[in-house]
Amino acid sequence: MKSFILETQRTILRPFKSKDADAVFTSYASDAEVSKFMTWPTHTNISQSIEFIESCKANWVTGEEQTWGIVLKESDICIGCISVRMTRPNAEIGYVMARNHWNKGIMTEVAKAALDWAISQEGIVRVWASCALENAGSQRVLEKIDMQQERILRKWLVQPNYSSEAQDCYVYSYIEA
Repeated sequence: MKSFILETQRTILRPFKSKDADAVFTSYASDAEVSKFMTWPTHTNISQSIEFIESCKANWVTGEEQTWGIVLKESDICIGCISVRMTRPNAEIGYVMARNHWNKGIMTEVAKAALDWAISQEGIVRVWASCALENAGSQRVLEKIDMQQERILRKWLVQPNYSSEAQDCYVYSYIEA
């Protein structure tokens, strides 16, 4: 699948560039508070961030997953990422953002753009996301973009920075009317 750019009021969502590795590492991937509920371990060195970026680039080629770096228009610095994984007729979104950009509405803006893009793709009728029961910030983002909380998935995800055991998660969805 060809990579492309999405734009919001304050951000540009674009495929990662190799130059983003330092920003990925320093702004969010190495921050234990940011990565607490992620499915990947907190990065301890920049080579992990480089490897992540390269895997994102490879996934664009296969079409398996589209991951955009979240870049502020004013600075061209990567402050997070959002991905869409399509398994027609469903698409799953996931996201992460640097802590110093939390509670500013940026992730809601970005998640809405990704949701709108995903639901517009041929064959997609449902977009879903999961989040930890304790992750109130992510729950708010999903609710603000009109996703509905469906249920609790028991023992759904291992979040290695939180626990080595699978944790219960909320599942949210958006279904095109």
